[in-house]
Amino acid sequence: MKMICLILLLIFYAYPLLAKDIQYKDLTIKDGYYFYLSDMKFNGETIDYSPRSKIKVQREFENGQLILEEVHQSGEYISTSTYMYATETKIYTNGQYVKKITYQDTMSNASYEWFYENGNIETRGQTIADKREGIWESYYENGKVEIVLNFINGEIDGKRKIFYKTGEIYSEYNFSKGQLSGFGKDYYKNGNLKVISKYKNNEKIVV
Repeated sequence: MKMICLILLLIFYAYPLLAKDIQYKDLTIKDGYYFYLSDMKFNGETIDYSPRSKIKVQREFENGQLILEEVHQSGEYISTSTYMYATETKIYTNGQYVKKITYQDTMSNASYEWFYENGNIETRGQTIADKREGIWESYYENGKVEIVLNFINGEIDGKRKIFYKTGEIYSEYNFSKGQLSGFGKDYYKNGNLKVISKYKNNEKIVV
């Protein structure tokens, strides 16, 4: 009987050492959350090691979300990345979230919102495949629009509009694949045209 108890005790303590490490690729992702072998959101750690590059990556997950990533190479520390989510972390002293992320089908497709302490939106936009896509808007703390940008595949493309704090248009400039292109206009606060400029490949052209 004592022998059986001793064997069971050894198995109990040795099992964590014998158990196979969970790898990042073993996890599945749904609605922005990570799962492992069940419908329960994953809590724990994944360890990935490349014998060729001798890089070891440890990731920690809490309630299905990646919260910490640490990288070592040949036993030497390389870097640490910490991830915070609005659903988990309140930053402002009044409890207002600074940032909110809403995932679509994968972690790389998401809607982002940043907030002022008074709760008003500061910036919002979306990413597709980890690149900014579509309209991104920034606001003054009083709720008025400050900047409107359009992104295509992570680059500014189309018209960039900037507004005065009181809401009037300040400037309109055209971009193509991240570079100033075409005409740009600056306005006085009363709406009258102030300056017209022309650009090509980010260079100002003398008209």
